[in-house]
Amino acid sequence: MKTGQGRAGLFFGIGFVMGMLPVLIGRRCFLEELRLLGEDALFQLKYMSIDERDYFVCILVQRLLFLILMVLLLASDLAPVFMAGVTLWTGAAFGIFLTTLTLQYGLKGQVLALVWLFPQFLLYGPAFYLLIRWGMRVHEEGYRSGEMSKIPRKYILRAGIGKLLAILVLTVGGCILEGYLSPGILQAYLKIF
Repeated sequence: MKTGQGRAGLFFGIGFVMGMLPVLIGRRCFLEELRLLGEDALFQLKYMSIDERDYFVCILVQRLLFLILMVLLLASDLAPVFMAGVTLWTGAAFGIFLTTLTLQYGLKGQVLALVWLFPQFLLYGPAFYLLIRWGMRVHEEGYRSGEMSKIPRKYILRAGIGKLLAILVLTVGGCILEGYLSPGILQAYLKIF
């Protein structure tokens, strides 16, 4: 395992634990007072109607803006800091999500988490992983020991255009699944939940 990839996994794991802790420590606040992912919220999700086209466009705009921001920041001198921040944040969000559903509903909550994220994360996961790898590679090749290497950064960016296109395709595919397929799967599961 390369160092950048190992660090990304480590930061995700730390973020996951950081997300779990507030929910476990503040269980009463999160689950009883805030009613985070409580039965009322799930009831509304079960019966609400979704305009899939509008939902898809909203998701697509959000994901593409985030992707552009990530590419720009990962291609900068701040790539390691940004990679650490994004993977910590992603891990924390997943930790809060999974811990809350598990505490609220037990095993059914864990299944709900899988259903909620399926199938779009079959594409978002690899896209995120490839993007982090690409950003770390650009940083490692562009800068060595704090000094610019002999390889111009523009060359590195052009050489990685195929990877960026693959990331874009995976992201747009994930948006299509999240916008058109996922709501139906989630609502069908909630009806038997």
